[in-house]
Amino acid sequence: MRKRTVSAVIALVCVIPFLLMALESVQSEGNWGLTQYILLLQNNRFFHAFWNSVLYTAAILAVNLPLSLLAAYGFSRFVFRGREVLFWIYIVMMLMPFQATVVPQYLTLTLLGIADTPWSVVLPNMFATFGTFLMTQYMRSFDRSLYEAAQLDGMNSFAVFWRLVLPVCKPVIAVLTVLSFVNYWSLVEQPSMFLEQASMQPLSIRLNSSDVRASAQAAGVVFCILPLLLYLSSSQALQQGISLTANAGERLTAASFRRSKRPPWRACLTFLSCMLLLTLFAQKASSIMTPQVTVYSIGRPAPVLLEYSTVIPSACLDGSTVYMVQPDPYDGESMQAVSTSVDILEVEGAYTAISAFFPDDTSLVCHRSGEVRSGSPVIVVGEAFYE
Repeated sequence: MRKRTVSAVIALVCVIPFLLMALESVQSEGNWGLTQYILLLQNNRFFHAFWNSVLYTAAILAVNLPLSLLAAYGFSRFVFRGREVLFWIYIVMMLMPFQATVVPQYLTLTLLGIADTPWSVVLPNMFATFGTFLMTQYMRSFDRSLYEAAQLDGMNSFAVFWRLVLPVCKPVIAVLTVLSFVNYWSLVEQPSMFLEQASMQPLSIRLNSSDVRASAQAAGVVFCILPLLLYLSSSQALQQGISLTANAGERLTAASFRRSKRPPWRACLTFLSCMLLLTLFAQKASSIMTPQVTVYSIGRPAPVLLEYSTVIPSACLDGSTVYMVQPDPYDGESMQAVSTSVDILEVEGAYTAISAFFPDDTSLVCHRSGEVRSGSPVIVVGEAFYE
């Protein structure tokens, strides 16, 4: 009873921060609603960073998991000179903190010419050693008579790995996949040190930028929900894999191999497919929800208030604020609105004289299909003409 109480308290302490963040995500300026999520859907930078995280994590796992399994199979089954020394080096590399290797890594990446590229994040993590250590400890519990029996049946080393070892390791592979996914999904130190271009940074870095400040809590919920859903979709395999690794010291016999159950890979594939479709749908919704605007060019002469240097249509004013349309510095392709305050001097008809100076090539937001905020993306659909 006491153990259950302690476990429940620990679980509650871990869940409370996420619950508070989820609660804050449905509040905006003291009002309840989904404003933060709407702003998030309108933020193209968020989706760009999201897909960066997806691509980095997928590329790392696609290489690291097979390499870890093959290396663990070699360490656990074959006896060769220097095996224990090499495995000890793997352990040292696993325990070595990133801060101790950041300078050698940066110099190596610069020498290879891949600094400030996605490879500077992906390549070092492809050869991380934790997976090899975990799988080796588990595979060493296999009874060697199983390998001998397989060889008598005519299996070569690769066939033994593919048909005998890999199926029984699937629950442990599920554990390794989830742990690795959470680790690489939340990378912070390497991207912040090796990536200078904002367009290459993953979501874990962009969460701390001004790009998502207005919807920071909602972005945090979306960032956390993917690992959580991955865990829920493979919880059965995780529990089985954790119990197997906990009993790794016990010899696994042929009966153990027959009793092993396949983890729910179908559920994992369904989860990944649903997440892909949901993300694509969200991006489509983002393009629909992004405000469409018409713009007014400052260089065009006004028919009235000729004694003033800067005259604009009154429709361009939002109180005493105007919004300029500028290329987004994040990618240089999309457009964003940037606000500036002006003083109103005189109004005549559809025009207003203001005390502000803009270059002749400046475009101001005139008519809009939705709410426009400073820094928010906009879609320019045409120019506003006034006579």
